[in-house]
Amino acid sequence: MMISHYINDLLAQGKYCFSGVEAVQALGSGVIATRAALRRLRHKGEIAMPFRGYYVIVPPELRNLGCLPANQFIPSMMAHLEEPYYAGLLTAAEHHGAAHHRPQAFQVVVQRSRPGIMCGGVRVDFISRKNVAAIPTQDFKTPRGYLKVSTPEVTAFDLAGYPHHAGGLDNAATVLSELAEGLAEYVSRKDAVPIPLSPTQPHKGVRQDMRWRLFPNEKVEPEL
Repeated sequence: MMISHYINDLLAQGKYCFSGVEAVQALGSGVIATRAALRRLRHKGEIAMPFRGYYVIVPPELRNLGCLPANQFIPSMMAHLEEPYYAGLLTAAEHHGAAHHRPQAFQVVVQRSRPGIMCGGVRVDFISRKNVAAIPTQDFKTPRGYLKVSTPEVTAFDLAGYPHHAGGLDNAATVLSELAEGLAEYVSRKDAVPIPLSPTQPHKGVRQDMRWRLFPNEKVEPEL
């Protein structure tokens, strides 16, 4: 089978992602020949490789981007890697309607540390969290399937817990103000243990905010 026929067969099945191993098996022409054929398609911009050995088909209308949008290939790629994941932080906030600041990178929370990737004009950052598989998520439909996104409550806690991945506390507070109307009620219902707003700053002598169960030991200025 020719590589162009293989790509067309995938598109006919509604598939836009495949692995190098799958291509070798389908083409039956050996690893070296298949890699050469895939390399030619990459140079022509017809496919892209966001991860080693994993390819996405780039339709003509996305050739300027040089890749599929992240939300269209991340679910398949994470299944290929056999790793749990969810789209989180600023990316999740955007999906839930808090679009005050559009994230510069697509943020994916995974079980173990892994470097970010660039695919054409698409940047993906990975944030590690050990209990990813147990985190509540909801599915968002994309043109290529479904993307796992953290729930609004999880997103709020992640933004507060990982402010360095959310543009700092000021930006996190801005996003939270758009996102988490029921969060204060949830905190009150859970009778949460008070913690410092910034874990890296001292909080001795700081008066507790009873509503949020926080010691506001750092000044936060939402951009509203």
